[in-house]
Amino acid sequence: MPGSNMRKVADSAGVSIGTVSRVLNNQPGVSEMTRERVLAAVQELNYLVPKRVPITRSQVTHLGLLILPLQPDPLTNPFYTDVYHGVEQSCREAHINLSLCALDIAGDRLRSIPALTQDDRISGVIMVGAIPLPVLEELSCALMARRGHNRFPFVLANNWFPGCTWDAVVIDNAAGVTLALESLFKWGHHQIAFIGGPRHPSILERTTTYEKVMQQHGLHPRIIPASGLDPQDGECAVDELLRSSADATAILCANDSQAIGAMRRLKEQGHAVFRRPS
Repeated sequence: MPGSNMRKVADSAGVSIGTVSRVLNNQPGVSEMTRERVLAAVQELNYLVPKRVPITRSQVTHLGLLILPLQPDPLTNPFYTDVYHGVEQSCREAHINLSLCALDIAGDRLRSIPALTQDDRISGVIMVGAIPLPVLEELSCALMARRGHNRFPFVLANNWFPGCTWDAVVIDNAAGVTLALESLFKWGHHQIAFIGGPRHPSILERTTTYEKVMQQHGLHPRIIPASGLDPQDGECAVDELLRSSADATAILCANDSQAIGAMRRLKEQGHAVFRRPS
């Protein structure tokens, strides 16, 4: 099928993009039945796995790490801090030099090309977060122009978009949200609200999975919009929820930082947190 991509394979097999990636890369953590279902979808859709650039480990001495200009400090976000530390630790163990640079972005455009793109020692680049597609394309062009060939190793971390031809490492958002909801159902909750967030690929997948699972159980989804993913956004969403709907017995948040703010506000309002029915 012309135009097939990893998203179509995931939808056809009824799994997440992360699961498709693990199957295609022959990684553990996937049942044999699921693996066979994914491979059948790959064959049916005639999905062509993107070719990797042949670089041996001994040739890699320097890698680049490009991150979003998070405020106020790129290293204070708890999720991405773990990602940065994991990359740094892996590079240290492999005796690879790592160059980190926060991107200078205005809207969905680059205001300046990062200096590490001019470093000929860089063998590949890891791009962390929901970097806009126009920025990725501009960075790709800059790196390829510098190298004088039409391919350069990119890995996207916690980012993906339809038709993506770069390697991407993403969380299994669908499985995580499904497990969270199934636990809440088990504890007797059916009026479950969801605090949303910005149009980040992972957040969108969590939101759509929440809606899908709730509807599959004959329940009405209740999404509280949030502009960001910080504790303050969780607090504001709880305020809105308490004003507009008093019947919710559980809240599912788009990320951990939101959950911290949501729990803080609930406690301030005298609501019990983490109390499970016996």
